[in-house]
Amino acid sequence: MEWNCNVIFNCLISIFLCFLLSVTYVGSLYIWKTSQPRDHPAVVKKRFISVLFMFLISPLFLYVGTNKSILGKLSLNVLLGLRTEGLCQAIFLPWFLTMILFLGPLAMQACNGYLKCIQSQCIGFQDLMIFCG
Repeated sequence: MEWNCNVIFNCLISIFLCFLLSVTYVGSLYIWKTSQPRDHPAVVKKRFISVLFMFLISPLFLYVGTNKSILGKLSLNVLLGLRTEGLCQAIFLPWFLTMILFLGPLAMQACNGYLKCIQSQCIGFQDLMIFCG
C-alpha cells in the first residue's frame, strides 16, 4: 500500500495543531505569576481571562488546521457547531438528560428518608406510594 505524502503531512499538521492548542490552553492558565493559592478570587479572575482568551483564539486553530476544500463547503460557524438546525434538541436534550441523571440520587435519598423537606409541605416517598397505589 502506497502512502500519499500529502495525506501524512496533513495528518501531522493536525496532530501538531491539537498538541499546540492543548499546550497553549494549559500554558495560558499558568502564565500568571502569583504567590496566592489557586482558589483566591484574584487568581480565579485571571484564569477566567485566560480561558476567555483561549475561547477567542481557538477558532483560529480550527481555521488553520482545516482543509481548504472543507472550508469552501462549510462555514467556520458550522465547523464550530454554531448553527440553527437542531437548536431545540441541542438545548433541551442535555437539560432533560441532566434532570434524569440527578433523579436517581434524589430518589434514593427519598427512599432512605434523608430527603426531608418541611413536613407540612413535602410529601414523603411512602405517602406517595400509598397515594398512587
